[in-house]
This record gives sequence, C-alpha cells and structure tokens, in this order.
Amino acid sequence: MKGDYGLDYEGLKIIGSLPLSRFAPEGGENLLATMVGATIVGIGSTEEEGIEGGGLIIDYRPRNSTELRRAVFAFSEAGMWIEWEGPIPA
Repeated sequence: MKGDYGLDYEGLKIIGSLPLSRFAPEGGENLLATMVGATIVGIGSTEEEGIEGGGLIIDYRPRNSTELRRAVFAFSEAGMWIEWEGPIPA
C-alpha cells in the first residue's frame, strides 16, 4: 500500500538501528535484537508528561526468558530514540 511520499509501507526494509541517545549511545542495536522474537505483553503510550513526542512503551518478555522488560521510545522531528529500557516487576 502506498502512503505519504509514495512509500510502499509493505515493502519497507527494517533497519535494526535507531538514532543515538544518552541511554543507547550505540544506537540500540542490542535492544532491538533482543526484542526480535520476544513476546509483547503491552504496547502503548502514557498520560505522564516528560517523554518527548508522547512516547511509545513496549513491555515484552525476551525469548526463552521469564523476565519482563520495558522499552520506552521518544520521538521528535529529529527522529526516534530509546529513552529508557530495563526490567519491570511482573
């Protein structure tokens, strides 16, 4: 399906990298690789202020793990980055 700017959303190549951030100066490749194949247990945003662009929050369980983790992504006109990532209580 063609979207804005003539992009073919179905055919987009996924690049396992994000812009650099203070939390993930390497660009987030390790986090993104960990999330591939994970079980997503929650996805959404928050009403709390303080996350640029409103944020995207993904709670997940990595493959072959019982630990729950959370990844918080922030957005601006400059791009998207990892705001925070870590374990959360079950």
